[in-house]
Parts: sequence; structure tokens; C-alpha cells
Amino acid sequence: MRHIVVAGNIGSGKTNLSKKLAAHKNWELYEEPFSMNPYLERFYDDMKAWSFHSQMYFMTHSFENHMEISKQEGPTIQDRCLYENTEIFARNLYNAGLMSEHDWQTLKSAYDSIVKVLRAPDLLIYLKSSTERCLKNVKKRGREIDKDIDARYMQFLNNLYDEWIGDYKLSPIITIDMDEDDLKYNEDDFMRLVGEIDKFGS
Repeated sequence: MRHIVVAGNIGSGKTNLSKKLAAHKNWELYEEPFSMNPYLERFYDDMKAWSFHSQMYFMTHSFENHMEISKQEGPTIQDRCLYENTEIFARNLYNAGLMSEHDWQTLKSAYDSIVKVLRAPDLLIYLKSSTERCLKNVKKRGREIDKDIDARYMQFLNNLYDEWIGDYKLSPIITIDMDEDDLKYNEDDFMRLVGEIDKFGS
């Protein structure tokens, strides 16, 4: 098993878990390229004007990461993947009227072509978390760029995650209920997950 993805909504605990698993298993970590996006500031000032540019950057950078991971000999763990960028975040912008039909179809066409040639992850770990818990975690970390996120937006994303995971067939999935398990502070919960992962090979 060489490529493990941790997927989930904003504030679900992806980054904490990815780092903890990387340290515990001595896996190479590929972090989400969020802060590197040069369009983010302009996107938050005018979402409709810059949604396509921002999402195209995320997709391109995630594709480059995915291709680099596929060449690695040892195990890697990835915090958020290419599929989420388009299936969740870009789709939500389109649904909300913040991405034009033309831009969405262009982005989706490029995404569909990329997915056809990608080697799928060996395992996807999905952190399922309630809107309330995600929002609480986002507010707790106090990131300036997240300050305007509200429950309605978070719920839209959660709905899209449920739809995507329901249709996802590219690799095995481990689903963790983050309202029940504390993978950051409860070592029993964490080691139980490690045991589940080990069933798919180390």
C-alpha cells in the first residue's frame, strides 16, 4: 500500500490525522496546498470572478502531487485529494451560482480526463463529521481566511461529501465518525484506526 488519502470537510480533522499517521507509520506526508494558492485573496474578494482560476490552481497542483506520489517507492499519506477539489468545492461554487456554466464544464471536462489516467489511491480514509463539529473546529483554530464560513455553507459541503462518498468506487474506504471518535487525543481510537489500515497492508 503506497498511497493513502485522508478526505473530509473543512474542520473535520484531516490535517491532524494526516500528520499523526505520517509520524506513527513513518509515511511521507503530502499536505493540502491551501496557503500556496495565489488566487485565494482575490477569490475571497470576488468569488464569482476568481472561482475558476482558484479551482483550476487547486486541481493542477493536486494533479502534480498525485503524479509525484505515484512515483514514490514508499508509503505516502495525502491531506485532501484532487477528487475533493472538483467533486466538492468546485461543484459547490457552481451550485451556488459562483461559477459559470461554461467555466464549470471546462473544469469538469479537464477533471474527468485527469481521473481517467490517474492511478487511484490504495486507500481512502473519510472523516465524516457533523456540520456543528466542523464549524466549531474552524472557529477554534481562528484562521483569518475561514472567518466568514457559516453553518449553511458547511452543510452544503457535507451534503456533497455524502453524495461523493456514496458514489466513490476507486479504492477501499475507511469511514470514521468524528463525532464519536477522537483521533487526536484518544490513543485507543487512533490505534483502532491503525489496525483497520493495517488490514489493507502496511
